[in-house]
Parts: sequence; C-alpha cells; structure tokens
Amino acid sequence: MKKLFILILLVSCYSCTTQTNSFDVVCDAYTKSTKQFANDHAAAFSAIKHDLTKSLAENDPAYVAWLAIIYAEPEQRYMLYQSAAADTLSSSWECKAMKKNAANIGM
Repeated sequence: MKKLFILILLVSCYSCTTQTNSFDVVCDAYTKSTKQFANDHAAAFSAIKHDLTKSLAENDPAYVAWLAIIYAEPEQRYMLYQSAAADTLSSSWECKAMKKNAANIGM
C-alpha cells in the first residue's frame, strides 16, 4: 500500500506537464465497457485495458494511476483514482461509471 501511495504522489507531480484531461479518457472507457459488459467484469476489465493502452501513453498520469489502482483494495480504488485525478488536474474530478464499478474491476 505504501508503494501505491508513493505512485499516486508521483502521478500528482506530473500535473505541470499535462495539458489534456486524460482522466476523462479513463472515465469514458469505464462508461463504455461497463455498459457493454454489464455482467462480465473480466470482459469489462479487458476492454478498458485495451482502450487505455490504445488511447494513452504509458507515462500518462491517468494511465499510471489506473495501473496502480487496479491492484489496490477494491473498496479503495475509486477514492485513490479520484484523489490522483484531483491532484493532477488541480480540481475536483468524478466519474459515475468508475465510482459504481471500480471495486469490481481490477486484479
């Protein structure tokens, strides 16, 4: 958990070089995939992973934060991701689809 917290902090420090809101790209992937695979969390996870690896660079803060939270405790995933997004964007961030489904989608 300590490593996860450090990773979230590193993502937060990346904010000064980020111009676009790639956190919304992650939200869009959750929205699309959880609608398409409503009853199949493994398929939704695979679809989200596919969309993100296609849409975001490996060092993108939204992607790095997503990689971190998929290994976090299920009930903490959304809160951790939301915190990383807010720190990176310097404003509040929310994603209804991720809030509803993050606990069920991960490793």
